[in-house]
Amino acid sequence: MPTPHSPTIRRRRLANELRRLRESVDMTCEEVAARLECSPSKISRMETGRVRIHPRDVRDLLAVYEVDGRHMDHLVAIAREARERSWWNSYDGVLSKDYLTYIGLEAAATRLCTYEAQIMPGLLQTEEYARALMDRDPYARDVHAAEQFVAARLERQRILTSEEPVEFSAILDESVIRRVAGGRQGMLHQVEHLLETMRLPNVEVRVLPFSYGAHHAVAGAFALLEFPDPADPDIVCIEHLLGGICFESEHEIGLYRQVFDHIHAASLSPDDSFALIARVADELR
Repeated sequence: MPTPHSPTIRRRRLANELRRLRESVDMTCEEVAARLECSPSKISRMETGRVRIHPRDVRDLLAVYEVDGRHMDHLVAIAREARERSWWNSYDGVLSKDYLTYIGLEAAATRLCTYEAQIMPGLLQTEEYARALMDRDPYARDVHAAEQFVAARLERQRILTSEEPVEFSAILDESVIRRVAGGRQGMLHQVEHLLETMRLPNVEVRVLPFSYGAHHAVAGAFALLEFPDPADPDIVCIEHLLGGICFESEHEIGLYRQVFDHIHAASLSPDDSFALIARVADELR
């Protein structure tokens, strides 16, 4: 089920509020750092949610911003929650910080919209398919690291079948279902798994066919995550070779939502997509 108290989402909420409070008193990171006798980079890291923030640091910051009472107690409590460990923290040192952050955000989302241009979305991959991707990893992970990566990917998929599953809408370029990974038999298993997953009531998969031609998402894959609490703004995440990048402004989110809506309308219906994927499975048999 979605994890509203995911340490990752709590850390992001705290970071946003600390930045808002600093800006409300018209202070720069350098000025705050000078007051606390620390480096400006420490203030910046806390405001971007890149590090776990100690409750003591939160109290020190709030004293500078002249925040006390219930508001202080609330933010200190969030700081404590943000330092708790979740299942993905067991992969510290194996998975990148960007990837761990994404998993934490994904765990808290109530709706996830994704477009994939080349490979099957992680939430839809079979173990065999995921291993085949690891074989093509440009960083040549050792065997243990590759096993951990695959294990984490499979564990992520529980959000699709939990008691309160995430609403998942995936648009796949036709190349995703036709690009063979893991050999012919492995790809057949992947396609059959995809068809089975598409039967879940909270999962919608559409195929964007080759016949449509150029479209609004030619720039590449992305994921749009939506959260239940207005205090947690929606976010767009894009994975690249060296990690990932996230967009959070209303303007950026609006652009990606328009792109998703466009390719959603341009894609085959769920029934027609199912039929096409079933034909691909037949071709692989």
